[in-house]
Amino acid sequence: MSNRPFWRQPAELSVPLRLAVVQHESETELGSFAHSLDAAGVEYDVLEAHRRFPTLDEFDGAIVLGGSLSVGDVAPDTRRQLGDSVRSGLPVLAVCLGAQLLASALGAHVTRGSRELGVHDISVPPAAQHDPLFAGFPRQVSVFSFHQDCFDLPQGAVHLAGSENCANHAFRFGVAAYGLQFHPELRPEDFDRWRGVPGYLNLVEESGDDWNQLAVALGEMPEQGLGDQLLTRWIHLTAAVKTLRQRARFAA
Repeated sequence: MSNRPFWRQPAELSVPLRLAVVQHESETELGSFAHSLDAAGVEYDVLEAHRRFPTLDEFDGAIVLGGSLSVGDVAPDTRRQLGDSVRSGLPVLAVCLGAQLLASALGAHVTRGSRELGVHDISVPPAAQHDPLFAGFPRQVSVFSFHQDCFDLPQGAVHLAGSENCANHAFRFGVAAYGLQFHPELRPEDFDRWRGVPGYLNLVEESGDDWNQLAVALGEMPEQGLGDQLLTRWIHLTAAVKTLRQRARFAA
């Protein structure tokens, strides 16, 4: 995949959006997603997962970020609210820990697997060509991952990508709820900030990898712009979901 967009999105959103951004640690931020949201004129509120926050149903969609925690370390209320909101049709884009939380909230198991740190390939099945986010993707895509836990596919979810060490790297549940095990939002400057998180440092040390080499590989990734393309597709899908909901309420 080249760094040129392989999908042409509308220049402007069909309706204004307000999103919730669920953040677990201050060091694990939106990364490149922040620029894409600002460029699209999307409003968003950053919610700290360890604090009580408004119900996600008050938003048009939610982005659930990664973190060095395990699913069991996240408050049960947060997991329950995420599952209830997604089942009611809320669009969600969940990354790494966020994807594990989404899978768990939808009844799937999250287990300890093989560490997957750095740049590697994911395989995109032919069925993903019909998906709003993954249509047009090549069969192999280079991504950056930073995890050890893996999730099973929730019942009723659509499998969108996997790797040699992690069978489920991406899935869709319903119309617009997505779990991504990899980090499309991560930039070298974001990764440098992760040095301040003990859990991340321990993961690298235990794996025998070198932090600086991982950072260099991230900066040299061929799939530049992947995060922007995925997020842009998702926010336009979220806008379409909002429009349909508004029409349904008006018709009722």
